[in-house]
Amino acid sequence: MKLYPLAPTSRTAINMFGISRRLKLGVATTKPDALEGLVIVSDGTPDDVVVSVISYHVNGKTTVGVVKPLETRGLGAIQLIPTYLRPGIRKIMLLTDQDEKTLEAMREEALQRLGTVGAQVVREVDEGRLKVWECVHGARGFQFIVAISGIDEFGTAKHSIEDHLLKAAMTFNVGGIQWCLDVRGDSKEEWMSIAPHHLEVFGLLRGSYKSVCEVFPQQVKGLKCVSGEDNPRDDVS
Repeated sequence: MKLYPLAPTSRTAINMFGISRRLKLGVATTKPDALEGLVIVSDGTPDDVVVSVISYHVNGKTTVGVVKPLETRGLGAIQLIPTYLRPGIRKIMLLTDQDEKTLEAMREEALQRLGTVGAQVVREVDEGRLKVWECVHGARGFQFIVAISGIDEFGTAKHSIEDHLLKAAMTFNVGGIQWCLDVRGDSKEEWMSIAPHHLEVFGLLRGSYKSVCEVFPQQVKGLKCVSGEDNPRDDVS
């Protein structure tokens, strides 16, 4: 799957092109085809890098736009959906951290925000950390996907994409991580404590589709949904 940053000079674009070049992912592009989907990276970095690595494994021809809203975070990005519903965009995915909220509270907030922007939900698939809503906005139908980052077995006060990255580091035994899963620590701080090993972790994820699916299950499903592609790359294990 190809990724086209809507803001080509943004930090998100710089990160995506940087990791794509360093790991030879070939996913970031400056020449988009007709965009059929959009990924909203509500929390910035390292979410944008994670999206790039996962997209390498989503072996489709689809090109989707990627954007990091400047003035909103989390589910607040839903207020921008009418702006993002340009011609051809039929699927919008929001990648967001759970933070301290419950999954049910996030579902209720998302539905409330969708209603506020005039989107009517006609069908719902709720898989906990992955929520898919078929919506209608005016005369236009679209699919709205929310992938909520966090891992239940991590007993942190806040859940975020760093939960998944720590799990990857432990899976690959990188950086000497011996983090107790039930400790109420901060996964963001723990991830930053092994900053010299970040590229190594991403490189190992590039080489293992199986590990990517195990570490980022809701994010993989969400990006496959946006791309319309359900076949992994056949050149990685």
